[in-house]
Amino acid sequence: WRMMNGEGPSTDGDPEIDLSMYPTPRNAITGKELRKWTRRLSRPYRFEVSGLENIPQDGSNYIVSANHASYLDPLWIINAADGRIDYTRVSGMAAKERMDNKVERKLFEVFGAIPVDRFGNTLPATQRAKECLTDEKYIMFIFPEGARSRDGSMLPFKAGAAELSIQTGKKIVPVRLEGSFEIFPRHKKYPKIFSIPRKKIRVVFGEPMDPTDYADPKEMTQKMKDIISGLL
Repeated sequence: WRMMNGEGPSTDGDPEIDLSMYPTPRNAITGKELRKWTRRLSRPYRFEVSGLENIPQDGSNYIVSANHASYLDPLWIINAADGRIDYTRVSGMAAKERMDNKVERKLFEVFGAIPVDRFGNTLPATQRAKECLTDEKYIMFIFPEGARSRDGSMLPFKAGAAELSIQTGKKIVPVRLEGSFEIFPRHKKYPKIFSIPRKKIRVVFGEPMDPTDYADPKEMTQKMKDIISGLL
């Protein structure tokens, strides 16, 4: 993959990551590269998309929260948005250990990922994500389940996305995906590409959630899960 070439911030053998280097700065060229590979990884499938009118188009930054069943969920959400999500402004948090692999690291860098230590102190990565939302114009992808589903059903939601939304005042766009687990479940190394008829991925964008409408992260998290569960 051409977008995997070149050098970038590395986590190899370095437990102390300089998070100020993440998300990796991107421009029109890297944005075009992300768009190209997003389309390539989406082309084998049929997309059924609704709720595009719910994606903010006023230049504001916000949080995208969706159910998480496949490794490629972020790219499929971006593809479904059909240009309504700026490729150069996308970011999210990715497991630090996944970035030890050079190929995966380059993919995460192009996506704008922030490495998070899932088994240690998550506060630095969370703080960096907060800075990206308040001081920089990023669109933050956060999957509230915290991990990919093992069987396609939704896991309990963690409160991190709601906490970040309430702390920054940024809205959450809830998203529901259906079909991604059948194509690329977590126990498979590669997605199913060749099938007749082509497998379908359904993506539904819900109305943005305003954090001022909720008393606390717990209430907002429960409402978010209810909304995402009911989007299909």
